[in-house]
Amino acid sequence: VGIQHGTGAIEASRGRGVGGQTDRLRGTSAGVRETGRQLVATTAPAGMPTRKYSAMIIGGLWPLTDPETFHAASEVQHSEGVKRLQAADSVRDQATQVAAGQSGQFVDGFCNWCYNFAATCTDQADKYFAMARTSEEAGRLIYGLRSDLNEIDQQAHEEIARLEQQSHGLGQSLLMWSEIEEVVAKARAAATAKSATATAAM
Repeated sequence: VGIQHGTGAIEASRGRGVGGQTDRLRGTSAGVRETGRQLVATTAPAGMPTRKYSAMIIGGLWPLTDPETFHAASEVQHSEGVKRLQAADSVRDQATQVAAGQSGQFVDGFCNWCYNFAATCTDQADKYFAMARTSEEAGRLIYGLRSDLNEIDQQAHEEIARLEQQSHGLGQSLLMWSEIEEVVAKARAAATAKSATATAAM
């Protein structure tokens, strides 16, 4: 199960509990327009922060898939597993009832078929339950990655705002931009590391 990332600009392990190959990091210039020395996001994936430098910090890293998509899939898969178990129980009960009142080669054949079919249903149920756990885990990881990326982006913008609010002369303006670029670069590195960790856990 993979995380699908956006082209523009989850520690949710404590959140609700569930997976693919991730898209490789794509250039963060997509969906970005340059204005002087400022880069402003013009488009962004749904749910992604749209702060002033978000495209530069988390562009290409933000998961496109909504975590709720995986949670919903998990519920459906679990439900299908339950149905298979119920079918297995029903078939076994039929075999038991038939065997209790009748005997003979035909009855034996029928009962054997019932038990084999019940075993197949049980095997299918186990597979559905496994898929449900995987989907739930993927949703949890994506939710957590989104939360981590948003936190990194917010903290970087708070630091940038502090730098921009300081008094700067003409000469100091270049220094301010250098400091902003450093904040953005560090935040980008932190965001990339978080994305890589979540991807590896998939």
